[in-house]
Amino acid sequence: MTKIDDRELDERYELSMGRIREIPEEEAAPERFREYFRNMAHWLKEMDHVRSLLRSGAYRELPVAERSALNRKMYEPVLPERYAESYMNPSVAAERLGKEEGACLCFLAAELAGMPAWLFDGFSEAVDAHLELFIEIYNAVCSGTEAKELKDILYWFVSDYCDVLAAERIRQGIEPAENPAVRILREADLEDVSYLYDYGEYVTENEIETARHLASLDEETVRRMADTFTEGFRLGFVHAGKDLSKKRTVNIRYRLGFERMIRLAVSNFRQMGLEPVIFRAARSVINRRGVHRIGYAGADPNPQFAWDHREDLALVLDGRLAERKLSVMRSTYEQHKEIAAQHAGPALCEVFGETPFEPAPCREALTFSGRQQKLSAQMAAEAASITNRYIIGSERSFTIIAFPVPSIGEQYGEILRETIRINTLDAERYGNIQQTMIEALDQGDRVIVKVNDEIQYPVV
Repeated sequence: MTKIDDRELDERYELSMGRIREIPEEEAAPERFREYFRNMAHWLKEMDHVRSLLRSGAYRELPVAERSALNRKMYEPVLPERYAESYMNPSVAAERLGKEEGACLCFLAAELAGMPAWLFDGFSEAVDAHLELFIEIYNAVCSGTEAKELKDILYWFVSDYCDVLAAERIRQGIEPAENPAVRILREADLEDVSYLYDYGEYVTENEIETARHLASLDEETVRRMADTFTEGFRLGFVHAGKDLSKKRTVNIRYRLGFERMIRLAVSNFRQMGLEPVIFRAARSVINRRGVHRIGYAGADPNPQFAWDHREDLALVLDGRLAERKLSVMRSTYEQHKEIAAQHAGPALCEVFGETPFEPAPCREALTFSGRQQKLSAQMAAEAASITNRYIIGSERSFTIIAFPVPSIGEQYGEILRETIRINTLDAERYGNIQQTMIEALDQGDRVIVKVNDEIQYPVV
């Protein structure tokens, strides 16, 4: 698509929001759909307020309590205490709107849930496109359009905007760019944990307490954490005999709260000649990968919501759409092949100790048919192949480090200290021990796993 200038995007936004502000007062939609559109329109008006605060600069001047309240409003429709009555819940949508119409409108609601991320990223084209989609669906419902036609509207939206959303996702993955995470890591006072609300991600006590705890650690401890993280990445190249000097970028993925360590890691990577590439976990159905959040992320507002919508692409996926996305990938990588070839791979700072989640079954949730499962797997394989041609697998590496979060329990501080101690042990000394174990295991052809001295099962 041709690049759209900011003035045109602003005009599109004002036209769309002007129309959306009128919807709560109207009775044009059939009665069973009115509450859905009124609720969604009211929520989009809240997002309009957030946009105004962001664009004027007033958002960062708000007291932390007000930013916290806004943070909750942005994610309120999917929060566990509201989800049982939310139209973003496939069961609720099917019961109140009808099975087929409910599937389409719940799909639309889940897409609109990405609005906070796009607003904080300043991704105006995504914002405008989704507002216009909401109005198009509203007008179609008002005119008595049947579910098949609603599905067609959603299909062509995903297809048409694939070259915007999928292409932007690829660029985010290989090109250093300005975004909320980059600004926070560069500028924020990390002792004032209110910076967490500047991401637009959902923030809970988990992220707040993590940030507070890291702020309380001495500089040497945090530096050792960062050094272990970045040195692990560098050694991945050394041990594999790969040339790191040819690389210029590294993707850093982390959870909110670890900024003090990540800031030092950014400095370390730059000393290696690597500029950090930092992007947000995907929001649009065309880029999401099940329940996996790939990129930086805050708290998951509701794991059940993510689970229920993990296969939303099933509403529209066919061979033509799959080829459309793959074609966008090929052309985008080709346009950016030089910077893609210089990408070194991902450095992941992961967490453990979160509250366990057991998904509840949802019969109304969209799921892939057998044919779509096969098509999805083929599309994923070809997407990986395309990526590997431009970010050559044999020339890249990765590293993973993990730390506990406060929800692990009252001994969080003690567990974190022990985790840091283990993570920062002498790599050379323990690397030799590890190599000895690997060489011993290489002599066998299977492993027998035992628990409480009872043989459980062989792992081949």
